[in-house]
Amino acid sequence: ETLLPVCLPARLVWNAADLAFESDERTVTLFTPDGHVGVARSSAGESVIDLPFSDERPSYPRYIIDEATATLTRRNLAMLLTRISFAPHGCEHPSRVPINLFVEDGKLAATADWSREGGLRTTQRVPATTVGESSARIPILYLTDLLREIDDDEVITLRFPEDPEVPLLIEGEDWRATSVRKQTDARSFHEELGQALANATGTTVRTLDRGVFSTTWRHRTIRVELHNTPQDTVRVSTVLLDDIEPSVEVLQQLNDVNAQLVGARVWLLERVVVAGVDIPCSAIDDIGPVLRQLDVQIEGLDVFLAALGAEAA
Repeated sequence: ETLLPVCLPARLVWNAADLAFESDERTVTLFTPDGHVGVARSSAGESVIDLPFSDERPSYPRYIIDEATATLTRRNLAMLLTRISFAPHGCEHPSRVPINLFVEDGKLAATADWSREGGLRTTQRVPATTVGESSARIPILYLTDLLREIDDDEVITLRFPEDPEVPLLIEGEDWRATSVRKQTDARSFHEELGQALANATGTTVRTLDRGVFSTTWRHRTIRVELHNTPQDTVRVSTVLLDDIEPSVEVLQQLNDVNAQLVGARVWLLERVVVAGVDIPCSAIDDIGPVLRQLDVQIEGLDVFLAALGAEAA
């Protein structure tokens, strides 16, 4: 009987290694009984995990141009990942906090913004031999599993390809592994923000661009967009007045209005008066209260500012 290759989940392979180590015979059996699940079994126990939906191997260019590389020992990389993934006390959803890797001059850095789970933003660094600068958001658990099987003094190179479609490459002395990577800027919150907006407004959210949305809230057209300024930020804004002629009087009036607002502000953008508020991406889950607060603060402002001689939006 001809045996066909099967794509197994990496987690099943790691579990198999544990089961082999814990068994008296130091052996484990891997099999796929029905084509839907993979099983690792030994005298120490059993692990069952669904098989991937597709076993098609991704194709990557034969010659890969690196945007940056970082070379360091397994020990230093493991220390970096351990420190950055240490969840603060009381954190209920540590897996929701993304970990970002940054190649800096002579260092490999990792950041995690635990503020979204009640903690603090943290950055850890270890020395490394580096070329270029780059960053990537990666699943830490995958790398942690990989490092368990490597000697402390083995040298590892992390390659950040120039092509964003090519994954992060992790290379040792005689092996290579890949890891999916995502953008590290605010646009990586695109899906989360879109879902939060839909839940908060109960309306259809239109996607204008990556990280830019438009929706309706209490008869107002609301624009919501992601920014890097310098931290990951969500800007919620709406147009109050059109066709404003810029003048010292107009700017002074807007300054007076801003002095009375809390959190929100108004500004003049190309003959249009805009009202808005910025919140960190860590507060995306609070987008509903933010919309309500903005609506309350700017209620009647369009009528008040119409005295400037413009038409209400």
